Amino acid sequence: MNIFRPKLALLAAAAGCVLASPPMAHAQDKTDLKKSIEALRKDMQSMRRAYEWRIKRMQRRIELLEKKSTTAKGQVRPRPRKNAGATATANKAASARRPSPNKTQKRPAKPTATVQLGPRAKLDLMFGVSASVVAGGSSASRDNLGTLLSGHHDPKQNGIGLQNLEVFFGGTVDPYFAAKGTITVQVTPEGETEIELEELYLTTRSLPYGLQAKFGLFYADFGRGNQLHQHQRSFVDTPFVLTRIFGDDGLRNPAASIAWLTPLPWFSEVVLGTMMPTGETASSFFGEAGEDLAGFVRMDRSVKHLRDLVYFVRWVHGFDISPTVATKAGLSLITGPNSTGRRARTYIFGGDIFVKWRPEKTQRGFPFVAVTLEALYRIFEGADTSDPTHAVLRDYGLYAQLVWGVRPGWAAGLRVGWAQGSRGSSADPLRNNRLRLSLNLTWLPSEFSLVRLQYSHDRAPHLPGGNAHSVWLQLQISLGDHFAHKF
Repeated sequence: MNIFRPKLALLAAAAGCVLASPPMAHAQDKTDLKKSIEALRKDMQSMRRAYEWRIKRMQRRIELLEKKSTTAKGQVRPRPRKNAGATATANKAASARRPSPNKTQKRPAKPTATVQLGPRAKLDLMFGVSASVVAGGSSASRDNLGTLLSGHHDPKQNGIGLQNLEVFFGGTVDPYFAAKGTITVQVTPEGETEIELEELYLTTRSLPYGLQAKFGLFYADFGRGNQLHQHQRSFVDTPFVLTRIFGDDGLRNPAASIAWLTPLPWFSEVVLGTMMPTGETASSFFGEAGEDLAGFVRMDRSVKHLRDLVYFVRWVHGFDISPTVATKAGLSLITGPNSTGRRARTYIFGGDIFVKWRPEKTQRGFPFVAVTLEALYRIFEGADTSDPTHAVLRDYGLYAQLVWGVRPGWAAGLRVGWAQGSRGSSADPLRNNRLRLSLNLTWLPSEFSLVRLQYSHDRAPHLPGGNAHSVWLQLQISLGDHFAHKF
C-alpha cells in the first residue's frame, strides 16, 4: 500500500488544481460564448426579415409557373429553373441585409483564403485580379486622342497598351463590418507605371430597420455609370458625358453614406451621403487650383466648414416587369461648392434606367437583351475674381446603349453618346458639342475572359475635319473571386 501512496497524493493534487482553476476560465468562456450567440441571433433575425419579402415574390411566381405547367390530368410538371437574370436578384447574405435585386454575381462568391486569427476568430478573404489589354488606333492625332477618349482607362495611343489592371480584395471582418478595396495599375503612353488606390471602404452588416452605413474611399452613389469599374463596362471606352461632368476618373473621394432599404413591396433604396470636394477626382467642385473652365479660373480652396463638403442623394427602384423582364431606375442629385468664387456652387442632376430581358430557359445566361439610358445635367456657378459678373455654365448630355446576347458566348453592342453646354468653345474638347456612335462584337469563351472588337465614330468641332474613326481590339481576363456586380 505504501507503494501507491505517492501516486494517490499526486492524483489528489492534480484534481485539486483542476477543481480550483476553472471558475475564472469558465466564466470568461461563458461570457465570450454569450456574446457570440447574441451576435449570431441578431444576424439570424436580420436575415429572416430580409428574406420574407423575397419568399412572397417567389411564391407568386411559383403559382404562375404551376398554372402554366399543369397538365390535363391535373399533374404538375417540374417547375423550370429560375432565371436569375429575369428576377435580377442575388442574395446579399454576407451583409445580413434584405437582398437587393440590383446585385448579381457572375459566379458564387467563396473565400479564396482563410486566415485563422485565434480559437474563435476567422477571416474570409476574397482576392481577384482583372486585366485589360487593348490594341488598335484612331484617325485622330495623338494630341486629340487624349481628349477624344477622356476616360482615365480609355486607350490613349495608337498601338498596344495595358488598359488597366485591377486587384480586388475584401471580405467579412466580423458580424458588424465588411471591407472591400481595389488597387489599379496602368501604363501611361510615356511608359510610366501608375499605381493607385481606387477604392477602400467599410460597410456595416447588422444595422436595424434596413439601414447600411458605408465609409472610406469610394465612388459617389450617383447614377449608374459613375459606379462601374472599367472591367464592368460593356464597351472599350467610358461614355464622354461622364468624364465631361465628373472628370477622367469619375467622382470618387473619401466619403460616408447611409442607405435605407424602404419597406415598399418592391426594391426601393434611398442613399444619403457626403464627400470631400478636393482634388482631380472632384473636378466639378474644388478641382485643381489654377485650371481654367470657360474663362473662370479655379482658386486654391480648402474645407473649413461642413457646408464646404459635397452632399448627394440617390433614390433607386428595382422590380420585375414580368417573369422575364427586370428593370432598375434611379434619380440622383449632388451639390457642393466650387473654387471659382467664395459663394459659387455646383449642382448635378441625373436620371438612369436599366432594363434586361432574359427568357426562362437559358444557356450560360444567353440569350438576353440589356438596355441602359442615363442623362446628366450640370449647373456650374462661376465667379471670376477680375470680373464681379456672376455667370452660370450649363452642361447636359446622355448616353444610350443596347447589348444583345445573341447566343452563348457572343454579344453585340450599340451605344450613342451626346453632350453639349452653354458658353462652350468649339476649341474646348471638354465642353464643345460632342456625338459618338459605337458598335462592338464580344466573344466570351467563358465567364473569365472576353475578346471585344469595337468601332467608334466621333463628331466634334475641335477635330480636324470635324470627325474621327477608331477601331479597338480588347482582351480581358479575370482571375480569382470578384465582388457582386451591380444589376
